[in-house]
Amino acid sequence: MRLFIAICFEDNVKDALKNLSVSLSEMSLHGNFTRRENFHLTLHFIGETSRVSAIKQAMDCVNFTPFKLDADKCGKFRRDGGDIWWVGIGENPSLKRLYADLCKCLIKQGFKADTRDFKPHLTIGREVTVDDSFDKSKLDVRKVPEFSVNKICLMKSERINGKLTYTCIYEKYGEDF
Repeated sequence: MRLFIAICFEDNVKDALKNLSVSLSEMSLHGNFTRRENFHLTLHFIGETSRVSAIKQAMDCVNFTPFKLDADKCGKFRRDGGDIWWVGIGENPSLKRLYADLCKCLIKQGFKADTRDFKPHLTIGREVTVDDSFDKSKLDVRKVPEFSVNKICLMKSERINGKLTYTCIYEKYGEDF
């Protein structure tokens, strides 16, 4: 199975992200834009593995108090063949701590840690090409509401009927739950 650990969103956040994605698509020459049901914030990408119980144990060893996040900017990662457009998350010590603790627990279970700096972002489009008149200021991230993080999810990634589909197969709740 292809797996990752993520923060999933409530409907109002998904709706706002979808509106941004639609705005980006309307201003783009082409691209692949994230489907509403697939919006998430990746904490750790695991990849192909059958070690689901080890991942669950790593998630269970992480303790966190629910916290809030907010979107603070829109940007892109440059790629040949089109850029990856994203919504960035504002600086948040609770998120950094959750990421670091999860990393330590995954390492204890024998998984590799991501050595890159954690840059929390929500992908809204891949392989996106815009023309010279593109105005990034029209992608207003202030319309994305603040959102609560009260659980983390183990997500399975697969193609179903040709569509990339993410399914939560395990949840770990914060301490208040």
